[in-house]
Amino acid sequence: EDDRFERHSDGVFPGQGANERGDGVDAWVGTNSRLSMLLYLTDAGDGLRGGETRLWRLDGGGHVDVPPRKGSALFFQHGAGPGSVMHEGRPVEGAIPKYMTRMNVLYGRRQGTRPLY
Repeated sequence: EDDRFERHSDGVFPGQGANERGDGVDAWVGTNSRLSMLLYLTDAGDGLRGGETRLWRLDGGGHVDVPPRKGSALFFQHGAGPGSVMHEGRPVEGAIPKYMTRMNVLYGRRQGTRPLY
C-alpha cells in the first residue's frame, strides 16, 4: 500500500556482463547505457490499482501517466544531459503489489573486456 518511487532521472551506467566462464563479471569497454526499459509484470487484471509511471515533460511543465500493462515495455532516455526524462512511480493503492523490471539499453562499440574483480 502506497509504495512509490519519487521523481528522478536514471543514471548512465557502463556496460558489463557475465564472463565466458560464468563465474565473474566483465566490463564492456566502450559501451554505456542511454535508455531505460521498464517491463511491466502486473496490471489491473491482477488487481493492481495505481502504480502509473509518470513521465515529465523536458521543460518540467507537464506530465503523462502511463498505466502498468502486463507484458508491455516503456522506453525513455536517461542520464543527466538534455533529453533525459524525469519520471516517477505513482503510489500503489491496495494490497496487490506492482511488479516490473528495469533494464538498461546499451550503446557504443564494445572494445574488449576486462574483469571487474
